[in-house]
Amino acid sequence: MQWSGSSKRPHGTPQTPEAFRKRYNVDARVGHEVVSVYPASKNIRIRNVVTGETSTERYDKLIHSPGMEPIRPASLHAGAYDEIEATYHSMMTWIKENDLEPLGIAYESYSTAPTIARSSNY
Repeated sequence: MQWSGSSKRPHGTPQTPEAFRKRYNVDARVGHEVVSVYPASKNIRIRNVVTGETSTERYDKLIHSPGMEPIRPASLHAGAYDEIEATYHSMMTWIKENDLEPLGIAYESYSTAPTIARSSNY
């Protein structure tokens, strides 16, 4: 399992637009929506969903990927930090049982820091 802070990219992690361009010579845009398609001239009008800026771009082949929200399993572990592996194991079991694939790095957030919890018999 990959832990946050690892410099290695987990298997199956989506690529950045830059890496996708370098590997496949494809101009992939994240955070943009296609507002018009002009097939006769092979142009599209796109809008940056953050800034609202629009531009017209030429294409040779157009693949429109509307995107989707990922499933983000979450769990709550209350107890000693050295027992947290069982929580991760449960999440990975659930992912596999639901025919899903992990596509990111597992991370943790704390309501009590592990060092404080350990020293105060949490």
